[in-house]
Amino acid sequence: MEIMGTCACSENACLTNGRFSVALLDYREQVKQMHNHNYLEIYFSVSEGKRFIIDDTIYPMCNNDVFIINQFQTHLPVAAAHKKHLRYVFTIMPDYLESISSPSTNLLHLFYDTKNYPRRIPLKRTQREQLIQLIHKLGTLQGYGMDLMENSLLVEVLFLLIHASRKSSGVITSGGKYMEDVLHYIDASLERDLSLDTLSAEFYLSKGYFCRVFKEHTGITVNKYILAKRIARAKQLLSVGCSVQETASMVGFNDYASFIRRFKSEVGISPKRYSRSYIVVAPQAEQE
Repeated sequence: MEIMGTCACSENACLTNGRFSVALLDYREQVKQMHNHNYLEIYFSVSEGKRFIIDDTIYPMCNNDVFIINQFQTHLPVAAAHKKHLRYVFTIMPDYLESISSPSTNLLHLFYDTKNYPRRIPLKRTQREQLIQLIHKLGTLQGYGMDLMENSLLVEVLFLLIHASRKSSGVITSGGKYMEDVLHYIDASLERDLSLDTLSAEFYLSKGYFCRVFKEHTGITVNKYILAKRIARAKQLLSVGCSVQETASMVGFNDYASFIRRFKSEVGISPKRYSRSYIVVAPQAEQE
């Protein structure tokens, strides 16, 4: 399997093979603004970053941290200023991962069961070395049976992360507790009015100060963040059978035509087509 050098190449490779792909990205590949995908992602930070935002939680991003993201979670990696950020990114199709799971071992739990599997997994030195070794093996496979070997190595990667996540102390936030309250409020209020007037009044701040602090912590404007969250929630609702009209209302779009236009602009296809193409039922959490 070729290790890609850009997000676009890796995403195209994943769509083409219908399974997964891996990219090694350096400082020349700009980190995306707040976004979500139609696939699962493993983000392995080889060098130190500043922070990593997943939904309404702000995590520190240290050397050897792994972040686990499903297709309904908005996220944003923030690189440290003036530092060259290096990371491996796995792009995985959910249907493929389900197909290589078994009734007693559902690999999708790592991505959907947020109660038992944290979004941030700090690796120990030996775990980091094992993960890099597995990635290097993926990049050197050739010849007959290569696809089966790739599947096997990906399963090894997932088991390594499952084991590491169970040994992890859980969520460790970056200290931006006040901003986490803001993100949590937005996440819980997507169907309501989230104008700048409303938000600044809710948190007793001037609009100018609110906008400045929000961008300092997240790297994007509040309006772009809200749009990303609404589109992510819309994808989740559509994937479980909600109608386009119901979905538009439930994520705060009072103008039906505007919802269709913005969804297509952000996702690349219409809401109706998305609902037909991406029906995904997340697995139930494992029983203790």
